[in-house]
Amino acid sequence: EANKQLSLNLTGIYSTDGTLSAARTVTMSNNVLTFLGGPLNLIPAQSGTAFEIKNNPSTGDPAYSILKVDEDGLFHIGRGAVATKVGDVVIGELASVTSSTLLAPGIAIGKVATTDTIGQISIGLNAGVGGSGTHTNTINIGANTFCNASNSVAIGSGATGANTSVSIGLNAGSDVPGTGGINIGSSSNGRGINSIAIGG
Repeated sequence: EANKQLSLNLTGIYSTDGTLSAARTVTMSNNVLTFLGGPLNLIPAQSGTAFEIKNNPSTGDPAYSILKVDEDGLFHIGRGAVATKVGDVVIGELASVTSSTLLAPGIAIGKVATTDTIGQISIGLNAGVGGSGTHTNTINIGANTFCNASNSVAIGSGATGANTSVSIGLNAGSDVPGTGGINIGSSSNGRGINSIAIGG
């Protein structure tokens, strides 16, 4: 019988461009995958997640995203971090933006930092946690800061903004300050309308 010649046509990614026909798993076995000599180009589908890294949980535990970048700009990084809408920026373990819009995205930076309404910024450990009521367009900066009313600012550990007030300092505005009030200094709290409180 005449010898038959075997022709091998390589179409994989190592020799030429190819198409991934189905999901595939690469088992690293504690090895490192390194790209040298050029940029790592990630070209997403027309819509969806551009880049995402998930953890490797124990058997039976669900995987969660630890880094996610959306093609349109939604971004979060950190264990259990959650961004909701395009334009949100979330950085930190369990940090979250749970409500936002395209025109008023949220920013949450810090462990458990939270924004739960539109146009809110929370930066610091537990910042934005504990607020209640309508508090759109508020700024919380510092550990355990939160605003209870719209258009308020709270800066400093434990500072509280309410009734369109500005509170700056340790526990400033910790009681409910007056509408339009300005509180500056540790535990300062002006209770009257358009009041200004400076000092403890």
